[in-house]
Amino acid sequence: MDTDSMRPEPLVQSVHRALERHVRAGDIVLDATCGNGHDTLCLARQVGDTGIVHAIDVQAEGIAQTRLRLQSAGFGARVALHRADHADLSRVLPASLRGRLRVAVFNLGYRPGSDRRIVTRSETTLAALQACCDWLGGEGALSVIAYPGHAAGAEEAARIGEWANGCVRRGWRATWTCPPDGRRPAPRWLWLVRR
Repeated sequence: MDTDSMRPEPLVQSVHRALERHVRAGDIVLDATCGNGHDTLCLARQVGDTGIVHAIDVQAEGIAQTRLRLQSAGFGARVALHRADHADLSRVLPASLRGRLRVAVFNLGYRPGSDRRIVTRSETTLAALQACCDWLGGEGALSVIAYPGHAAGAEEAARIGEWANGCVRRGWRATWTCPPDGRRPAPRWLWLVRR
């Protein structure tokens, strides 16, 4: 029996597959927490030569790592990098994009390979998520991976869940995925789509 075929797909791969189905060439998208640039690169591939990715990170090292990853793949021209807190996205993004984003991606917690004391916080994350509702277009989607395993992560994940329930009451469709990957507590993925 092939045990590899029985293993669940890594959560990030599931996210990237969902993005590949949702994002089209020419779209304008946001990576609100670009970290080391993996999600940014995935989005840059999807938007093609006519689209644009706006990528935000609070850490200069994250912006630098993302820039290197994009340049080595030949996608640097497709991405506008912004060093800022994701809660400031309304100030960072061009006003002309309001209501035009196809997707916004959040990968919360800390940036792998960095200072683990620098983490996302529920207050700024919720402000950024709420702002995204105004920036997403009619068929917009929001992808959020929350990691309840770090110090503030459990509270952040719980508050995102409460916020998402409010979105559902306002007509959004929410899908939560918590993979059985053996980690406790496991990361949670929210895929939120405007109905």
